[in-house]
Amino acid sequence: MASGERLADPRARAYAHRYLARASYLLRHHRDAETHYLRALDASIEAGDDLGQGHTLLEMARMWTERGHARRGLDCAQRAMARYGAAGYRPGHAETLTQIGWCHLELGEYRHALDHCERALPLLRELDDRPWLASTWDSLGQAHHHLTQHPDAVSCYRQALDLFDDLGDRCEQATTLINLGDTQRASGDATAARSTWCRALTILDDLDHPTADTVRARLRTT
Repeated sequence: MASGERLADPRARAYAHRYLARASYLLRHHRDAETHYLRALDASIEAGDDLGQGHTLLEMARMWTERGHARRGLDCAQRAMARYGAAGYRPGHAETLTQIGWCHLELGEYRHALDHCERALPLLRELDDRPWLASTWDSLGQAHHHLTQHPDAVSCYRQALDLFDDLGDRCEQATTLINLGDTQRASGDATAARSTWCRALTILDDLDHPTADTVRARLRTT
């Protein structure tokens, strides 16, 4: 942490703290990650850097949502949206729409999730931001699933799967396959669900991912 504080340029200091926050979060040092993100945000405010504030707030939104604090994540995402708007940064605007949609999804506010993710789609397509586009399709699939709009959910998941496959992101591909299988089971097609979960399990076993046991449990009970 001291190395970040020694930097005189607040923009460089913000970048250093964001980097340290990411590393801390990956190591599950959550308190350190939060501290570094807050210091990055302070440094970007000191520099008058709207773009840097947006980047930090968007990463904080993701962190809080992944940790089960979607309301705090939503607050950070909404603040990120304002900073990206002030900076005129369209990629950040599009990505934050998806993040806000994900927060609403985790809060059980499925129609709000649909609204934000659907607004993000054309912007992400125009920007050719395929990683975020894939995540947006997956979030849309989950929202449709919870609204029992199963055909729409399946269509969205297939869009996400095609993109994750192109990107070579096998972990996210497996996650979307699990979601697709859940929708297939909910719509009454247990055979399709089992086939889809088997595909997910193959990937997760290859990656030695702990979620594989969750998929095995689904297969045992379906």
